[in-house]
Amino acid sequence: CASALWLTVFLTGLPLSAYIPRFFLGGCFLQVGFGLFRTFGWDSTKGLDWISKGIVWVTILVSLLVDLNIGTAVSLGLVVLRLVHRSMNMNVVRSVSRVDIQRSLKYRSSGEMQVLECFGHKIMVLYLEGYLFWGTVDELSAAFVELIDGTEDDPSSIFVDLRYITGMEVSVVGAFKKLHRLAGNVGISITVTSIQHVGQRSESWKLLEALPFASKENLEDLLEQKEDALIKDNSPLLAAEQVLQVSTNEEALAARSDSILLGDTFILWQNVIKDIKQELQHGRTAKMYASLLQMVEKTRSAYCIQWELVNGTLRMCQSLIAPQSAESQFLKAMQSLSGQSYLVESMGYCHDLKVNGTVGAPGNEDFLSQAWLKQQAILLTNVSMLSPATFPRKNLAEQYGINHILILPTAQGLLELGSHAKSTTETGGSGTVKQLPCSPQGSPAALVDVAPALLPPHWHCPQVQDK
Repeated sequence: CASALWLTVFLTGLPLSAYIPRFFLGGCFLQVGFGLFRTFGWDSTKGLDWISKGIVWVTILVSLLVDLNIGTAVSLGLVVLRLVHRSMNMNVVRSVSRVDIQRSLKYRSSGEMQVLECFGHKIMVLYLEGYLFWGTVDELSAAFVELIDGTEDDPSSIFVDLRYITGMEVSVVGAFKKLHRLAGNVGISITVTSIQHVGQRSESWKLLEALPFASKENLEDLLEQKEDALIKDNSPLLAAEQVLQVSTNEEALAARSDSILLGDTFILWQNVIKDIKQELQHGRTAKMYASLLQMVEKTRSAYCIQWELVNGTLRMCQSLIAPQSAESQFLKAMQSLSGQSYLVESMGYCHDLKVNGTVGAPGNEDFLSQAWLKQQAILLTNVSMLSPATFPRKNLAEQYGINHILILPTAQGLLELGSHAKSTTETGGSGTVKQLPCSPQGSPAALVDVAPALLPPHWHCPQVQDK
């Protein structure tokens, strides 16, 4: 009430001092002052650290003992120093990844996997976050010093991913140039990726785009190219080491007794069985990859995902995007715009099942669980309009333009096919679910001839290429 009265007097300039008693005006001043002190001098300090509380009390004391203008200037100077101090000590390195730990989604044979496990440390990805400015250059340089320490484990390629940053100051572009030049002197290449995210948040976009080592390609595609080059360069070296190891083992075995020979044979077979288990566990056999590729090409789908049941949970074991279809080119274009991958982000979604429960019970609402429990094919139309409870990847599908999904049951799990085409039928833009007559097949290869007959007429359209 007191604040409203003083605001009215200040804005209108009414001569009320001759009509209002002075003690009333003094009471209004005290009420306003007490309210401001309680709000900004006491209540707001509960969520502040000790440095911010010190700035508040210094501002109050200087304003009371010296002058209000000087107190405001002191407060502004202390706040600026605090901001600079916090910004310079902010951690801008989100994470560091290596190819021998986390690689691309491309299918690899057991031999190629062995090369990546041995030499994958040569390719690293540095993920940055927050706002990059001149105060974070030292921390950025320190991160590169930790990666490049002059030992045999130094990488040959470093990708700097900018998808998580909130902005960039122009001086950071100069720091990237200097780091690229210093790394090039020791034979290490640096590539700045996901720069399309910076264009929406920073004025340094044009300078960053002009860098010769900045790339607009998707990080997954760049990693796949580097992995192919790494496998090509190191496969002969690994083969030579294996031949040398085999010859050395043969010479040693010739000099040993029969008991030791049997022990080494057992170890050799144990290693072979371990490799076979690893190949089967990850589902990366060439036969399975060829079946999924044939499925995508014959149905003219954008992608294909194979889900397998592991310990009562449907998990994504393998996926691919057709290399030449118009649908897949549209999906790749959407991924290039976002700087991420629809298939990579889908790996984080698992579907818990209650095998002895009933359909519709808690945990079984989503359509992938229903398709497995009912062992029936399900067609989802306009998936962006479905409920997140029944389709958890609703927002993800809307982000990458996935409109229709076909789920097919197999003996080991499920196959998921996706399409970008928009329906012009009676759905009216709402999400629909249709159960299709399809008995479970033994393997993905057996579904290649069945799947095209289950697709609706709007599954693919000629306008996809134009988009």
